[in-house]
Amino acid sequence: MPLRRRSTALFRAPLSPAIFETVYADALSKDIVVINTAVDTREDTRTAYIGTDYVNFGEQAARNLAEQLGGEGEIAGLVTSLDNENQMSELKAGEDLLAREYPDVKIVVVETSNSDTAQAANKTSAMIDTYPELDAIWCLESTSPLGVAQTLQERNMLDQILVLGIDDTDDVLDLIDQGLIWGTMTQDFYKMGYESVKMIKTVKDGGTVDSVQDSGTTLVTKDNLEAYKSRF
Repeated sequence: MPLRRRSTALFRAPLSPAIFETVYADALSKDIVVINTAVDTREDTRTAYIGTDYVNFGEQAARNLAEQLGGEGEIAGLVTSLDNENQMSELKAGEDLLAREYPDVKIVVVETSNSDTAQAANKTSAMIDTYPELDAIWCLESTSPLGVAQTLQERNMLDQILVLGIDDTDDVLDLIDQGLIWGTMTQDFYKMGYESVKMIKTVKDGGTVDSVQDSGTTLVTKDNLEAYKSRF
């Protein structure tokens, strides 16, 4: 039987954090470097984390919307579910930022889409009917912008409601290019992967790394779309 070489590092996105904690603790006890990306576990169960700072992400998204609205307006939020920790952290951070810096911009309703385009379209229609003064829709998951754009196009309201999406999927970038949504907040997944490998090498070479590293976000609109797409 061939010998198995012991792993020297684990690089994971632990989508269900609690499930990984016992395995991670065992890995650390064997001097295996554990790097989380995108989703974090407790600090004492891993070596380091690199990914989106969800508080910073939520604050930036809310600030971008508020500035584009001229400091006044009503916003609706669309999330996958009300128990999605990352999205709810972003939403809470955005609400707090608006309360501090843009008191005339309010998040008036938050609906769930279950990451389903058809549900997002239906929820958008219902929100518009309930909140006729709605000025913007903030999508906190990447399939919702398609459903939102579909409803706004059907109602001839593309120029009346600002739409901010998330991530840089081809579909979302195409919506921006076609003028169907205003913009998207992207996460730097390339940096997450690249920097994770560098962090592993640093630790294995005897160095230290920050416990938490924010991989950063970028607002992409039609103004910088082509420059953003040509980065790689």
